[in-house]
Amino acid sequence: MEIDAIIQNQLAQNPTQSYPMTDTNILQYNCGNSNGDKAKPGFDSIDPSRFPILAIQEPMVTERNPGYTYTPRNYRTSRPVSLGMRVVFMIHDKVPLTAWKHVSATDYTELLQVSLNGTDLQIINIYSPPGPPSAPTIDKWEELEQVLRQTKPGNLLLIGDLNCHHPAWGGRRIDPEPRADHLIKRLERFQLTLLNQPGTATWGRGGRDSTIDLGFATPGLIPMVMKYKPHPE
Repeated sequence: MEIDAIIQNQLAQNPTQSYPMTDTNILQYNCGNSNGDKAKPGFDSIDPSRFPILAIQEPMVTERNPGYTYTPRNYRTSRPVSLGMRVVFMIHDKVPLTAWKHVSATDYTELLQVSLNGTDLQIINIYSPPGPPSAPTIDKWEELEQVLRQTKPGNLLLIGDLNCHHPAWGGRRIDPEPRADHLIKRLERFQLTLLNQPGTATWGRGGRDSTIDLGFATPGLIPMVMKYKPHPE
């Protein structure tokens, strides 16, 4: 399922910029290791004028072709593709190379810095595997904490597939997991606030659904976030 994260740029649009934007629209999408034939039509239907930045989790990278994952036309990956990577950004080529910077990455986390129309934005993309519900932390907490410590003061958006459950995002019918409680408390130390609407499903299969794709933002960014919810298919 795709998630729209639309961030309104509150500064004046610069008409001389080669890719002027009043909104920074980010499409978050977990491919489930299948962005080949199954996901290709969806990828190719993306309007780059609306979504110049794609935050991808679980891209398909095979042993047969370890340096390749399908990328929509005129998009480039934020870093070289490699076997085992679970996150990557895809950025439309009309976004100037000087407007974004790959800061750091592991197979499961990536930090991107974007500067558009005078607004600086840091984006963390994360995939944390499911793991046992009784675990004290999400599977990739140590990697996430490390990349959080690399961020600078300012606008920060954290998005990804966290694979943990809590009523704060899953709704009142969901029992809180220890790892989700830990995530909330630790992210508060980095002044990150949840963007999800409680009970809005972000994953569905075979009649089942859940909320595992999450978004968090720092206080200065909250008023700019126009929408963080599933993208209509």
